[in-house]
This record gives sequence, C-alpha cells and structure tokens, in this order.
Amino acid sequence: MSRRHFTVEAVVSIGFLGVVLAAFLPSEVIAAAQCNFDKPVGSCTGSISIESSGGSKPSYSAEITVHSSANACSKVEYYLDSTPNTTILRNSNAEPESLFSTKPISKKNIKVKKCTEYEDKNNSNSSGSKSCMPAGLLKEVVAREAGYVRENKWKIDLARKNRLEELQAKKVNSAYVAEMDQFLAQYAPLVEESERLANKAKKCLADPSCSCRT
Repeated sequence: MSRRHFTVEAVVSIGFLGVVLAAFLPSEVIAAAQCNFDKPVGSCTGSISIESSGGSKPSYSAEITVHSSANACSKVEYYLDSTPNTTILRNSNAEPESLFSTKPISKKNIKVKKCTEYEDKNNSNSSGSKSCMPAGLLKEVVAREAGYVRENKWKIDLARKNRLEELQAKKVNSAYVAEMDQFLAQYAPLVEESERLANKAKKCLADPSCSCRT
C-alpha cells in the first residue's frame, strides 16, 4: 500500500471489531453499594451482549446488556462506531442500555474501551469483590483481542511511518499529516487497549484465584 493511498477512509474499519467478551457471570443480588466514583480502585473487564436490534434507514436501535467483572461500583466505556459511551453499574455487574445509530447495530461496530472499578464504601476491599472468570471465556478474550492486534497493529505502524515520511518530504502535505494524526489519535488507543486486555486475560488464566476451572 503506497503512502499516498493510505487514508483514514481506507483503514477506518480498524475500530469496528466485535465486542471483547460474550456475556459471562449473571447478576447477583447484593446489598446496595455506596459507590465513590471519585476514587478508582483498579481495572475490571467489560463486555457487551446484544439482546435485540432492528430499525431501518436512517434510524436503527439495539437493546444491549453491559457487563462488568466487578460486582458493583464500576464504569464501562465503549464505542458505537466512533461515538463514545459510558455505562455506570452501581449495584450489579450487568446493566441494560439502548443504543441508537444511523447504521445497523451489531457486534462489528461495538468496541469496549475500558472498565474501571471504584470504591464501595460498604466494602473497604472493593477490589476483592470481583468474581472469578471462566477459563473458556478468558481464552476467547485472548483469541479475539490478540487477533485484533495482529490484524490491525500494522496499520498503526504504517500510519506512523507514512506520517514521518511526509514530514521529511521536501514539500509537506499538511492535510495528509493532519489526517494521519487524527487516525492515530482515534484508533491507536483501541489497539493498545486490546493488547492490554489480551495480556491481562493471559495473566488471569495462569492464576487459579482469578480464573474458574469448572
């Protein structure tokens, strides 16, 4: 692929990978949490399942469930195409949401960015409230996220290379450089997050206290 033909339009599909995880542990009935969303206590694992979807051009919708590996007091950040969304989970590890778009909604255009767990004042050891995760699900995370990195990291590397070559050219195309800057700012963090999630899942698989073997 030549430098001049490497445009955002040519690689924008990098952000349209399916969800990180399938739905896992069911919601639990727990005592009402007193969440302190000003005090993050660690990261968690977020996932999204699509319950139903429909609509017609130009108005589409979907009913989803947002999941967190923390039992309470967490936020899951995710993208619908390039639009950021955040779901707050106060007293459960699953929360229903409705999404709307001008394009059909499927797993292909939803991407989990990150999951953050916050202090529960009713539980001084909030990070200890996490449930273990099924080993099979963790293996799925590794396969999907590592695959996403493998398929798309080269695009990030190529964009950086093309940007540098353009800056070193005798006559710099500032519009092209700006386009590469925009692309890198939007999609490089997604690849980096997928890499982090894959590594985190691998580490959890190796820890008997983190992954459920049954």
